[in-house]
Amino acid sequence: ELITLGDQLGESDLALRVIKRGGRISDFYAELARRQEIPTGDSVLGITRPAEDAYNLPRLVRSMAERRPDIARHERELSALVADKTGIHANGEWLPFAALARDFNVGTANEAGNLTGSARTSAVADPLRRIFSLAGLGAQFVTGLRADSIFPCFASSSLAAHKTEIAAATDITETTRALNLTARRIAVKMTFSRQAEKQSEAPLHEVIMRQLRVALDEAMLAGVLAGDGVAPNPTGILFDSSVGIVAGGTNGATLTRAHLADIEALPLAANANPGATGWVINSATWKYLRKLQAGTNLPYVIGDDRRLLGHPVVVCNSLPADLVKAGGSNLSGLVFGGDWSQLLVAIFGSGVDITIDPVSQAAEGKVRVVAALHYAFGLKQTGAFAVMKDAA
Repeated sequence: ELITLGDQLGESDLALRVIKRGGRISDFYAELARRQEIPTGDSVLGITRPAEDAYNLPRLVRSMAERRPDIARHERELSALVADKTGIHANGEWLPFAALARDFNVGTANEAGNLTGSARTSAVADPLRRIFSLAGLGAQFVTGLRADSIFPCFASSSLAAHKTEIAAATDITETTRALNLTARRIAVKMTFSRQAEKQSEAPLHEVIMRQLRVALDEAMLAGVLAGDGVAPNPTGILFDSSVGIVAGGTNGATLTRAHLADIEALPLAANANPGATGWVINSATWKYLRKLQAGTNLPYVIGDDRRLLGHPVVVCNSLPADLVKAGGSNLSGLVFGGDWSQLLVAIFGSGVDITIDPVSQAAEGKVRVVAALHYAFGLKQTGAFAVMKDAA
């Protein structure tokens, strides 16, 4: 599987290196994440990196706005390829995995003004967002799903036992549970002017694609990590009652190194195989632990190696810092994964279904783009994760 994946993504050498050191697919993706080269679902569907590089969203917008299919032949061919591979037809066109968060107009520097003119640089800064890469922690991704799916997971097994020379062998019985992956919809929209699309000499396409990707990723992370389970929100890892839970106290408790050690120990106590380990904490917890010493004259709990109890740390403000418990307030949530490969994220279709509306705001010279992502997630082994929800 690793060799095939490496061939598909043009990373055969990396796949072989991972194999030689006994790594898994999650290790392959983690290595790509460290290089900031996480592959999108499109590459798995057969869309090559050069084809992705040649994709241009403003060109597709112009094609649909002016009803000229020939302008965006490449973009439409990729959409047709995805529809053929997945059997799912988009409301508009399939787009390489991306989504959007802000409007772009020529008018002001805060809008698209900084993208027009004759001497603009291609280095365009993104707004800060609450984002991290699940793949970087080792989560597994499935792409191209056509319908809600059920994945069987082994929940437990009976133990082997020592026997006398002629005693009957122990029956090994496995119990399983169903991991239901039901599609959830994230939708975002943006509006930018036709003038911005016509005049921009900086890579407007790259900016828009990054904003789309970041916005959808941010919403997906909020659901996976801290969804409260109130419809239409999913139940995220932090509020999943089947994961390991360390409780600080009646009103919460000031976070200590002992709490962290208790959280770390729960996946081991649940017999989770140590795999792609890592913490996810919010910025308030990060700041606190950077100032907290393990003991008198001892190093800080999070040192300059940016690790927590020896494990990687990801800062993500999708984890709340305003939880309430009895008389305690402004409490934070922490998530520890003893093996993040037990998190399965499924992407339906190619990733993003994009619809372009050149009509409703035509009088204002604007085009509206609506992007929707359908995804699902689940924990194959809930015991591989542990949380604390009342850390002060």
